[in-house]
Amino acid sequence: AEDVDPPSPLPAWAEDQWIAFFESGGDAAAAEAELARKAAAAAGPPRYEVVHRACFVRAEPSVKAKPVGQQTRGTVFEASAVRDGWVKLSHNAPGFDAMSSSSPTGECWMLIDGSEVGLGELLRLRPPQLSAAALAAKLVAPRGDELEQLRHHQRAQLARVLRGHAPRRRAGGQQPLAAPARAV
Repeated sequence: AEDVDPPSPLPAWAEDQWIAFFESGGDAAAAEAELARKAAAAAGPPRYEVVHRACFVRAEPSVKAKPVGQQTRGTVFEASAVRDGWVKLSHNAPGFDAMSSSSPTGECWMLIDGSEVGLGELLRLRPPQLSAAALAAKLVAPRGDELEQLRHHQRAQLARVLRGHAPRRRAGGQQPLAAPARAV
């Protein structure tokens, strides 16, 4: 049997983070990874800004692919994919309809860093548009019936940790069930 002790000092984690911590056998990195995963999901698709005076939009992610348009400095757009140093423009990017109709693949790609062709940085990743309050609400607030889907022993573990002590694991990885927490 192994013990799972809470980290010290006790972090201010959301419930999902505590669950990730316990399910990983006490790995604090798992709780931090859960926070990063939720932050990325809350932020939405990545947004890029054109920082070079003008950048070609190409039909495929290759400097040899057919140019189907261009974007100028200051243009900000959402990316639907990022692959090997290229950004695939989202359907709501400025001018996407005209450029995609000129593209034999129907896709629009832009190179992030043009150093390989002597141009330097072309696009810069923009921070998410969420306010700190909106991001915090998305990270902490459970959605739908998530709380009801949590197993009883996970909720009991969380309650014990928040009261200052963790239960010991039983052989086979099963968690002891605790009586419901009482209001004081």
